[in-house]
Amino acid sequence: MPHKIVLTLVPSKHHAAIAAAPAQQLEYHGGSVLASIQIKAVFWGDAWRTDASASAMLPRIEQFLQWIVTSSLIDQLAEYSTPTQQIVHGSYQGAATIPGSVATTITDADVQNQLANLWKTQPSLGAGALWPVFLPPNVQISAFNQQSCVDFCGYHEAVSNTAYAVVPFPDCSSCVGSAQPFDSLTTVVSHEVCEAITDPFADGWYAPNGYEIGDLCAVPTWQTKLLNGYTVQKEWSNKSGGCV
Repeated sequence: MPHKIVLTLVPSKHHAAIAAAPAQQLEYHGGSVLASIQIKAVFWGDAWRTDASASAMLPRIEQFLQWIVTSSLIDQLAEYSTPTQQIVHGSYQGAATIPGSVATTITDADVQNQLANLWKTQPSLGAGALWPVFLPPNVQISAFNQQSCVDFCGYHEAVSNTAYAVVPFPDCSSCVGSAQPFDSLTTVVSHEVCEAITDPFADGWYAPNGYEIGDLCAVPTWQTKLLNGYTVQKEWSNKSGGCV
């Protein structure tokens, strides 16, 4: 069962220590996909209102999420539909905020606790739900015995049969590299959205080595493209036999 975590950083010196992923087809393991993704963004912390860089980026993130759910990036995932689930466009369900300060170092358990409390007050998004949690600046998170900005730039997981993702603020050199911070963020978010759609519960589509649709195009270096002015990660296509 693969961990749902970005295995690499954006282009940086860290890639020298990461072996290239072999070209492998994704295999279906009988589970669910998010056939029509319903994204509800979660902005954790007062810094999204008080910090200049965060408050400026927040509306751009929402615009990107509103775009991606009906984009051609979703269209290309249709090849990973299942006999009972056809991957189609989804919708953006707006944003929720979690007020208060956030510790400089947190864990995945902290995220799950915050989501559990939030979900008590939020309407259900149904089977296609994905809740990406955006962390404020100067916060690092540990998950799966790994650390953001050291081992990964984001990840996706599931709890209580609901998919979520965690996206640290793009403010460390390992995750920004030579890109603009927002471009780095959209690269990570597109990676996580596509992986959450095709393998939300670790029983969907992944390769024999455990790599998911985005991982195969992120090791040893991220492969990206421009769509509608946004930088997104290329995703593995079984039909094309490569990253598209």
